[in-house]
Amino acid sequence: MYKGISAAYGVIILTYWQLAFSGYWAFGSDVQPYILTSLTIPEWTIIMANFFAVIQILGCYQVPILSFVLNSDDFMINNYGTFPRYHIAILVNFFV
Repeated sequence: MYKGISAAYGVIILTYWQLAFSGYWAFGSDVQPYILTSLTIPEWTIIMANFFAVIQILGCYQVPILSFVLNSDDFMINNYGTFPRYHIAILVNFFV
């Protein structure tokens, strides 16, 4: 698992560095520190960039919260074992 995570982070780092260097090569230092302020038209590019940023943040949020959900699920099953696991998992995942 460590090798897989290391490979995934390596691919992400290489992708971001490649994007950063090619962007600097193409636009130089004319770009604002916050990239979206450099975009003026069309407006949908700013909307889509913000939308995809939210999706990325939600995806990154799922990784650390998974252990909490699993622990909460086990806690609920151990303390309230009379309910079927399916219903408890839905309740725990809905409120987390």
